[in-house]
Order: sequence, then structure tokens, then C-alpha cells
Amino acid sequence: MKKSEIGYIAGLLDGEGSIYFTVQTTTNIRACICVVANSNPLIIARAEEILQSWGVPFATRETHLHFWHIDLKGSISDKKCFLKLIIPYLAGKKEQAKLMLAFLKRRGGTKRQVLLSDNDKSLVSRVKYLNHVNKLGSVETVRESPEKVKIQSELTGDSKRVAEMPTPIRQVA
Repeated sequence: MKKSEIGYIAGLLDGEGSIYFTVQTTTNIRACICVVANSNPLIIARAEEILQSWGVPFATRETHLHFWHIDLKGSISDKKCFLKLIIPYLAGKKEQAKLMLAFLKRRGGTKRQVLLSDNDKSLVSRVKYLNHVNKLGSVETVRESPEKVKIQSELTGDSKRVAEMPTPIRQVA
């Protein structure tokens, strides 16, 4: 596996993917990882190519017209290996990935179902909270609306006029 490919997949997951849980019943929570959700078929094709070369099971589904999701499939062990591989390369979703890995730690390897502990519920709740906060745009830089921002004109002319500045320029004596 090339570092550039790991970084590419991690970047897709950070920017266009999801790490989340689905609740099938009150006692059955499923760990889900969507590597990418995108409308660009070239991005989808490249992600599929990389995941295939790694032997990672996945399914691509069209969720809207010309919009696809690549979801990780396979065993819990497959998901653990995937997360361990990309965690060092993640930026925005690193905490969600670590929490998902902690949730999966007690799972896999046996065919019996593992009951949800209070710690599991806490992990699920924390991932859900982080995903909610990310949807609010907390990880993006908040920008002022263009109407509120005034900049000095780059036009040549009377350089002593400051009509376009929000506050007067101070004269240094």
C-alpha cells in the first residue's frame, strides 16, 4: 500500500465520507463507514480502484441521480484493519475513527453477539455528537458576509482617501 493511496482515501473520508452507527434494534448497533459520497465519477472510480487493490470489501450505491456512496462492507476485522491503517492520516474525522475502533475492539472474532455496555453507548453517543457538530460547520472557518467586509481599493488615484476602509487609517508622525 502506497502512502499516497492511504492519504487519498483518508482525505476522501475526511472531506466527503462518514463514520457513523446505525441502530437496527435497541440492542443491535451496526458500525458503518462510508469512505466517500460524491457526484464525481472519477473520484468514485479512483477510490474503488484503491480499495480493490487493498482487498477491502465495499459496495458502491447510487443514492441520488449521479451521486454515489462507497460503503465499507465485510467483517468487523476488515473495518478494524481499515481504521488502523488510515487513522494516522486523518485530520477532521480522526476522533470519530478512534471512537469507532474502540467500539469495535470488543467485537469480531466470535460469532456471538456482544451486548451493548454503558461504555459502548457512550462511544456511540460521542460519535453521533461529533458528526452533528461537523454538520453545523464548526470545522470550517466562519467568514463574514461580503456586505460587512470592506477593503481598500487597489485603484490608483488619491491615496489619502479612505472612504472604502471600515475605519480611518492612523497617521504615524
